[in-house]
Amino acid sequence: MKIRQQFKLHGMLDPFTLLKVSKAFRETPCGESLEFIYGGSQMPEELFKVLPEAEYAIVEQDQYEDPVRHRIVIRKNSPDTVHGGNSGEGCQCG
Repeated sequence: MKIRQQFKLHGMLDPFTLLKVSKAFRETPCGESLEFIYGGSQMPEELFKVLPEAEYAIVEQDQYEDPVRHRIVIRKNSPDTVHGGNSGEGCQCG
C-alpha cells in the first residue's frame, strides 16, 4: 500500500487544515492512501465531512496508548467502485 501523505492532527481541526486534507485527497490517485494520526479518544468528525464518502475506504485503523493516539489510513477508490455504475467521471482504478 502506498501512502501518499501523512497528516498529524491535533485538537479541533481548523479550516486551513481541512482545506489541505481536501486538496490532498483530490490530488491522490485511485489506489493510493492518506494517513491520519490524531490524539484523544474521538475521531475528528470534521475530517470526514470534507471527504466524499463514496470515494474512499478505511483500510487500517489502530489505537496506541501513552499518550492515546489513533491512526487511520484511507484508500481512494473510484466512485464507480462503490456504486457499481459507470458515470464516466472520477478516477478509474486499475
